[in-house]
Amino acid sequence: MRKHIFVSLAVLGVVFFGFADVYADEIADLKEMLKKQSEIIQQLQKRLEQVEQRQAPATPRPTAAEHKGAEEKGGATLSDRLAAVEERVKAMPELPGGIKISGLLDTSYTYNFNRPDNYYVGGTRYTDKNRKNSYRVFDTEADSFNVDLFELVVEKPLAEKGDAGFRVDLNVGETPNVLDGGSDDFEFQQAYVTWRAPIGNGLDISLGKFVTLLGAEVIEAPLNYNISRSYLFGYAIPFTHTGVRFQYPVNDLLSVTMGINNGWDNETDNNHAKSIEGQLAFNFSERYQLFVNGIYGAEQDDNSGRKRGVIDLVAVLKPVDKLTLVLNYDYGDEQDAYTDSGTAALRRANWQGFSAIANYDFTEKFSLAARAEYFSDDDGYRLNSSRPSGVASFEGRSIEMEEYTLTAQYRLTPSMAVRAEIRLDKSDEDIFVDEKKLEDNQVTGALEFYYRF
Repeated sequence: MRKHIFVSLAVLGVVFFGFADVYADEIADLKEMLKKQSEIIQQLQKRLEQVEQRQAPATPRPTAAEHKGAEEKGGATLSDRLAAVEERVKAMPELPGGIKISGLLDTSYTYNFNRPDNYYVGGTRYTDKNRKNSYRVFDTEADSFNVDLFELVVEKPLAEKGDAGFRVDLNVGETPNVLDGGSDDFEFQQAYVTWRAPIGNGLDISLGKFVTLLGAEVIEAPLNYNISRSYLFGYAIPFTHTGVRFQYPVNDLLSVTMGINNGWDNETDNNHAKSIEGQLAFNFSERYQLFVNGIYGAEQDDNSGRKRGVIDLVAVLKPVDKLTLVLNYDYGDEQDAYTDSGTAALRRANWQGFSAIANYDFTEKFSLAARAEYFSDDDGYRLNSSRPSGVASFEGRSIEMEEYTLTAQYRLTPSMAVRAEIRLDKSDEDIFVDEKKLEDNQVTGALEFYYRF
């Protein structure tokens, strides 16, 4: 019996090893196929898990109490959440080619408690400043509803070195009237093309029309903390420039901008000279930025070469998460700005001023901004064109102005907000139009609704 078992096992061994030797290549191929199939199955399992995660229910939005608890535990602060909301508001739909679109619609109502109307100076009746807010830049209409600005921005941002892009800001409404001297309700606030040269960290070269580098405020009211603009923004600096501009980020701390342009608010040059602009932007930290700006060049409508220059300093401070401080100082000077009425000699003009803005975010939706400002037109040159007809020329006279503004904002949605403002203007002379005469002060109130997209 054992002999038969041994013989059987021997025969089976011979048969097995014989087949193994014959089909060795086929067995190896089978093992490789099984290995590949196993890898494919693992990849399909991973993809299925990703699909299931994307289809999972969204995380519920935290309640106000949960937000507060997160802050107490060191989580996201109110300022962080507000910044996130603002980023979502600023997010622009992207068109083919990387082109993006954004914009805003700004509407308002302004009331002047002085009730400017027909007024008298020295017994003479004047009406040319009828129903106007004295010495305001954009919010000029008293007791009037206004469509201040519809702005459409189309741009192709730069992504990397060697990339090219552009930006166009199209303005329609009351605001363009100020920018172009009251001739039209339509204007290109900005329109330029840009190329990022592959030099160092990337040198941006832009040609066209730009908003100025100077100032703590901008043309669009909804982008400022207050509805009305300061005297510094209206009278100390320009609004726009047309020319060429170079911007280079030296490092995380410093960015440098230089440009050559046609001068103050000139789309075409008014003389044979050009103006030079510049900015040093210091980003010391997320809580402290400093901007040193300047412009210098001939701005008169002749070829006399008389130069105008402005030094502009802006500091942005964030001592705590909910509080933002913006400080602004300007000093301006112009050679032979005007002819002295008493002689044939030309006189130099100087102006300077300081403003401080404080904005506090009480909640995610409600904030309050206060601005205090002092502006001195040492020779009356900058304010002269805005004076009432019954007042003698300011040129050669020192005019000192102050203003105090309080603005409350409530966000109805991430894109829409309503603001209310009260403002007091003061001067060392009676230069503000009242209902019957001139006063040394002016009080206005404003209501604004705006939508950003």
